[in-house]
Amino acid sequence: MAAVKKQAAKTMKWNLEGLVGLEKNQEQLNHLITSGRLHPIMLLEGRQGLGKRHLAVWLAARFFCDVKDAQFSKAAPCLKCGSCKEILAGTHADVTILDGEGQSIKTAEAAVFQEHFNVLSSSGKRVGIIMNADRLTIEASNRLLKTLEEPPEQARIILTTSRPLALPRTILGRCLRWRVALPTRETVLTWADRIIKEKLGQDVGLSDVERIVKRSGYSPGKIQSKLDQSDALDLMGQLDVRELLTNNDLGTVIKVASDMARNRKVKVSEILDDAELELCSLYREKLGVGRLADVSTSDLYNNQCWSSRRHLRQALSLARRQAIQNKTALNSQLVAESIGLSRWKES
Repeated sequence: MAAVKKQAAKTMKWNLEGLVGLEKNQEQLNHLITSGRLHPIMLLEGRQGLGKRHLAVWLAARFFCDVKDAQFSKAAPCLKCGSCKEILAGTHADVTILDGEGQSIKTAEAAVFQEHFNVLSSSGKRVGIIMNADRLTIEASNRLLKTLEEPPEQARIILTTSRPLALPRTILGRCLRWRVALPTRETVLTWADRIIKEKLGQDVGLSDVERIVKRSGYSPGKIQSKLDQSDALDLMGQLDVRELLTNNDLGTVIKVASDMARNRKVKVSEILDDAELELCSLYREKLGVGRLADVSTSDLYNNQCWSSRRHLRQALSLARRQAIQNKTALNSQLVAESIGLSRWKES
């Protein structure tokens, strides 16, 4: 169930200093604030994992920051004044967050959120943030219409969504829809290279980082989420699949398959999914489409490796059919070995 959060925000990691590739958005929003033209109802929309939730909190911090405008040469709140610290801690009396992390945001939560704007404010300003606003039920949306139609003076309501078309037209029609621009792939790759190496170690090559970034859809949020959830083994498991498909030493392939199953506890479905993605990448590289910036494994391109792709595809298809039909309980180590060793199958 969604909930209006103040104290709960203490445990959340609002990354307001390191929003990846959103500098242009921040500069434009800062200009609207300094010029007094910030719309009272803002809808931040864009792909999942861009940092819209963090940008919404950043916007609230900028709105309340105690530092004067002369200090905003970099279009950012100071994050050090009393107001900024309270917002980061989730204790600011004039900022409330309705966090739609559950399946839906119901009328009761919307009523509590609405009540926030009926209480007198010592600062004269109020900010309310609705995360994942597309999860508002019809009844909750109707409950908020009065506030959205006639927002109190000096009040700002910020909504975020990855699915704007899922919002009722009555809500969309009252918002200024702000499309959060995608960061460039180069920006995401540079950022990911730094944080992944901090998590996994400096021995992770740029080509490995690029593979992880591609599989996360160039989404900073998805990459950060994996790292925050201590899924380092999961990320390394993706790199192990590459070893299965490219390493030409039979003993190494068997060792990698054993390590994936026994130590990393990689599931059969994960092996198959990662192998499919890796095989597609190999095809693209061979055809010269989307070539990696830094290729450290030259054996990806030799004729022997390329001619064995047909056997890999056959092994993957067989394992996938067996998994779907559920006729046999597939062993992850045997599946990994069959995929890796299929390249030594006679033509």
